[in-house]
Amino acid sequence: MKKKLSYISIILIVLLISSMAGGHMLAYADAEKINDWPLMKEAIAYEEAKDYTHAIVCWEALVDLYAGYSTSATYENGGHYADRAGDYYAGVYGGDVFDPIKATAYYEKAYASYVKFCEINGDAGNSWTYVSVQRKLDAIKSELELYVKSELVSQPPMARKLAKFEPESGLMIGLYGEGNEALYSGFGVDPAKVEAVYGKSPSSLLYYNIYGSSPFPKVAAEKMKAVGGSLQIHMQPFNLSNVKDDAYIHAFAKAAKESGIPVFLRFGGEMNGDWVSWGMQPDLYIAKFRLVHDILAKEAPNVAMVWAPNFFPWDNMASYYPGDAYVDWVGVSCYATLTYTQESKASKLLTNPIDLLSHVVAQYGDRKPIMIVEGAVSYTAALEPKIDYTDWAANNLKRFYEFIPRVYPEIKAMYYYDSLGAAGSQENYMLSENPVLKAVYAKIIKDDYYLSTLESADFSYVKLDAVLEKKPQSISAYVKSYEPVIGKVEYYIDGKLVKVSKALPFNFDYDFSKLTSDHVRITARAYLPDGTLIMEKDDEVKLILPTIKVVYRDAVIRFDQPPVVISGRTLVPMKYIFEAFGMDVAYEALTKTITATDSKHEVVLMLGQSTALVDGVEIALDVPVSAIAGRTMVPLKFIGQSIGLDVTYDGATRTVNIK
Repeated sequence: MKKKLSYISIILIVLLISSMAGGHMLAYADAEKINDWPLMKEAIAYEEAKDYTHAIVCWEALVDLYAGYSTSATYENGGHYADRAGDYYAGVYGGDVFDPIKATAYYEKAYASYVKFCEINGDAGNSWTYVSVQRKLDAIKSELELYVKSELVSQPPMARKLAKFEPESGLMIGLYGEGNEALYSGFGVDPAKVEAVYGKSPSSLLYYNIYGSSPFPKVAAEKMKAVGGSLQIHMQPFNLSNVKDDAYIHAFAKAAKESGIPVFLRFGGEMNGDWVSWGMQPDLYIAKFRLVHDILAKEAPNVAMVWAPNFFPWDNMASYYPGDAYVDWVGVSCYATLTYTQESKASKLLTNPIDLLSHVVAQYGDRKPIMIVEGAVSYTAALEPKIDYTDWAANNLKRFYEFIPRVYPEIKAMYYYDSLGAAGSQENYMLSENPVLKAVYAKIIKDDYYLSTLESADFSYVKLDAVLEKKPQSISAYVKSYEPVIGKVEYYIDGKLVKVSKALPFNFDYDFSKLTSDHVRITARAYLPDGTLIMEKDDEVKLILPTIKVVYRDAVIRFDQPPVVISGRTLVPMKYIFEAFGMDVAYEALTKTITATDSKHEVVLMLGQSTALVDGVEIALDVPVSAIAGRTMVPLKFIGQSIGLDVTYDGATRTVNIK
């Protein structure tokens, strides 16, 4: 009996035939110099025998062979073999060989080849090829970044205007709990039960809605209104053509407005995928999204429109974007699941939630708040052998919730899918059914960063840079490697080990005010559980006095340039201080003149001058008006006293109080 061809053999033969049909016979890519068919046959034979030690020799030779050619077929086949070589060095075939440098180099070659192939063939090029390789590249990189916990009052105001219902800082803890009886009270999920189970009420609940038939969930809205929360509603338009300016959408808008709570409306989520009936129709989708937006903006101003693709495929997201004027929040669906192969190191890597979110944040995070509209980690799967995946899930749950506030502060909400997977799947996401995951989640969300209302947290996490205030500081680390579990992070101050942190997010508290030097070297070293050092970060940091705070009418004034002290006088950005005092500010660039007025006073200053006019009277300044870091800085005490305010300074707390 003849031996049946394997799946791999069939793929390789199909690739060969298709390349011939395309006018480039790979067996004789260059009739005088190259004959690649023997190598391909060898590669197939070694793969059949699972002899990857010899197969890699063929794969690498084929990568080199195709490198000198620039046709569609050579880009496709060259990419294919570079991808396989990358997998080999990423430990996929048995896991005994792992060389992240070589794996990265081959994945980069595969990515470049697949991109060229797709450029030549357009949509027929199957962009999933290079998207898949990009995910592998993301996964195999090791990263170590340090973050400092920073009060908002010490930070400059946001560069953009806050979106509808957006907290300036913090992660709103949303939840989907349909089918989870532990969260039910009577009919539907009860926020009080959620609080009883996890120790904190959700800021929002997720409900699904079918366009044209599902009414607005009034009962759920009443429950959330009682706890100061909100709703996310996924409106599913199973037939986009049926979405019209009709009675249904107007009735929905009326009910939403009457609810009196913030409503996040996710219209046709995951539209960039072919698994939903409204997907893969960019022009029609955009038109219907804009239609729904316009009706709700007019009739239900308490509704925020959420545009939410799936995290994958990420290369087609932009073609579905309705435009900034129509989108309040950008959402994304993102799960860490176990439903693919478990082959050694590389497969585990592809589940890092941070990597899965990178593309949507990169594209939209600078102009819109980001919401994980649904996401979870699975601890069961349709895999053999049946084993307990709780540890795997717990690690990813921690990475979701502990790393997002640091790496992606643009993400302001996450709705955990606290239920079973889709019908027919063997995935279970229910935290309440797994004591370990339940405890992990409950412990994480106790922190004030995780919001049960729409009110902002009073701090955020910022990257450690070259300057650090000389006071007690809380430092933490984002660590990622080719292995999903990090064993520990060691912290050194000027070469001396001062902290070993063994749990995400690897916190390190230290009082820098006790140091006599104005410079310090902060070193962090990250290790795998077996003690392997994977990353080291060494930062030379300048220590400065804590930022001066300016308090007016019991509120801290926030500046985009911190106050500075010159000759014993505190200077502040002129725009912010005058506006805080309720004065209108004008700047004449030609004469470099600043004029601030209100109903009682007029203050005129000139850049570089040591005099000012206050209500027409010339007054000497102790220090001149100065330009610092692109901002016009004015003497604070003079400004306050010139308009009749009392200005005092508390040196112990470095606080200026204005009354």
